Amino acid sequence: AFFTPYIGHGDSVRIVDAELGTLEREHIHSTTTRRRGLTRRESSSDATDSDPLVITTDKGKIRGTTLEAPSGKKVDAWMGIPYAQPPLGPLRFRHPRPAERWTGVLNATKPPNSCVQIVDTVFGDFPGATMWNPNTPLSEDCLYINVVVPRPRPKNAAVMLWIFGGSFYSGTATLDVYDHRTLASEENVIVVSLQYRVAS
Repeated sequence: AFFTPYIGHGDSVRIVDAELGTLEREHIHSTTTRRRGLTRRESSSDATDSDPLVITTDKGKIRGTTLEAPSGKKVDAWMGIPYAQPPLGPLRFRHPRPAERWTGVLNATKPPNSCVQIVDTVFGDFPGATMWNPNTPLSEDCLYINVVVPRPRPKNAAVMLWIFGGSFYSGTATLDVYDHRTLASEENVIVVSLQYRVAS
C-alpha cells in the first residue's frame, strides 16, 4: 500500500550513545519523502561530546531533553528526528527518499508536526472526541520519529515501536493518550514512535 509507514527505504537508523550503547535497525522503510535543509530545527549550539542529551546518528547530531512523567519519574526524549524528506511539491506522491545529513546539532526537544488530516468537529468540544484530534500543528512536513528512554538509562532494554492507528484517515503519535513518558518509565523500555501520511 502506498501509504504504509516506512523509515527511509532500504536505509538504516543508527543511534550511538555512550551509556545506552548502539541501536541499529536495518532495512527500515517509509512511504514518505524528505525535505532539503533543516534550518527550522537546526542549531549551531556549543554542545560537547560530554552532553548526554546530544547523541550522534548516521545523519548528524541531535539534542534531546529530559521530561518528567506523571509519576514523577524522568525520561530522556529526542523528538522530531527526520526519517525522510518531507513530501512537499513534486515529492508529494513519490516514494520516500532518505533524510539528508545535517551539520551542527539538530534541535530534537519538541514534538513534531502532525500530518495533514481532517479534524473532527462533529461533537464540538466533547473531550471524548477532541482527545483524538492532533495536538501539534498540521503540516505536510511531518515525517519524523521520536525516541524516549527511561532514566537511568537501561542496559539491553527492549525497543517498543509504536505506530498509531486511525485507518490511515487520521491520527498522530503525539497525542496525550499515547504518553511516551509513562510507557518508557513504567515498563523500562525504549519507546520509538513515528508520524506518517494520512487522509490522502
